[in-house]
Amino acid sequence: MLLWLTHTTGIRVTELALLRVDDVLYPSGTIRQEVYLRAQVTKGCRPRNIHLTHPKCHAAIDAWLEGRRRRSWGLSREGAYRGFLPHTKLVLTHKGRAFEMAVSGVNWIQWLWSTGPVTPSSRR
Repeated sequence: MLLWLTHTTGIRVTELALLRVDDVLYPSGTIRQEVYLRAQVTKGCRPRNIHLTHPKCHAAIDAWLEGRRRRSWGLSREGAYRGFLPHTKLVLTHKGRAFEMAVSGVNWIQWLWSTGPVTPSSRR
């Protein structure tokens, strides 16, 4: 599924990792033809659209969601969004968890600064 989505839509890997179920599915459960990528998700913080029009892309998404259902990853008690929680990530790790974004560069420095000073007692 990952290859079909990246190659048929031009979505970047980090954008795909941050995509939610409700970004791709309508509440009725049908796959959206056009997906709006929020500014928080895209490179350069500019919103854009991708198009899910390739039939094999649809088949790959259907197969992935069926696999998630078999593993009971992110299921809801409601019937909307094919029974998935709408705000869960579409793509999950092999353990059923959302991917974590690596902290690097300036973000790493900001994170380090926010954790407070490092003292001998805090290293334990």
